[in-house]
Amino acid sequence: METDKTLTPQQLRNIFDFCKKWDVQYVDLRLELVDHIAEQITDIRKKEPDQTFQQAFHKVYKSFGIHGLNDVVEEHQTIVRQKYWGEVRRGFVSWLKLPRILGTILSLALIYTLFRQFPQITIPVFLVILIVFVWAGVYFAVKSRRLSKQIHGEKTMLLSTPVQYAWVFYFMYWIPIQTFYISYSSEVSLPVFAQTTTGAMFLAFFVVATLLFISINAKLLEIAGGQVVEMKKRLQVFFC
Repeated sequence: METDKTLTPQQLRNIFDFCKKWDVQYVDLRLELVDHIAEQITDIRKKEPDQTFQQAFHKVYKSFGIHGLNDVVEEHQTIVRQKYWGEVRRGFVSWLKLPRILGTILSLALIYTLFRQFPQITIPVFLVILIVFVWAGVYFAVKSRRLSKQIHGEKTMLLSTPVQYAWVFYFMYWIPIQTFYISYSSEVSLPVFAQTTTGAMFLAFFVVATLLFISINAKLLEIAGGQVVEMKKRLQVFFC
């Protein structure tokens, strides 16, 4: 009979591998589930000392119900996502405070004025913004891959952000351009469009929003880097 109710590294690896077989691809989410399942197994074995690890594990698995681990995965995925976006919200709130918000408003006003007064810079500005956006996407992808290698090639929810970069690029660039500019393209060019009040406001907002979007992704990647440092130690027990 097992007298020590503390889970061994091998038993924790068994839970970790079980979660991986359930196609829980994000390792941070998988670790949350390992903690959740291990805690339940420990509680069962404390209340029922005769229970072995396998028996307690089977009880926990049965408690998941007809949908198995899926419901638990969704629940913890929401918890993890809320934790991450809480960091982003705190950063966004700090952005809304002086002097950043004032700087953003002044930037919008400056870019708006430049487009109105010097419409010939519109196309070069957009080319620069496009190059910066693509460069940022490549940088985020490369940085994410390097961070992933530090945790045995595993993915985290934060490190998956650059994967969606191309989709965000589509929704941020092509849909607004189609909506606000292409409808005018048969009659006016982009520089002429920039000379209108609506056009200059849209283009100024578009430039600033793009830079803010890149800043948010950079913040997420910074948080992911700190997460990887902490996770490396924890993952040693599962990859030894």
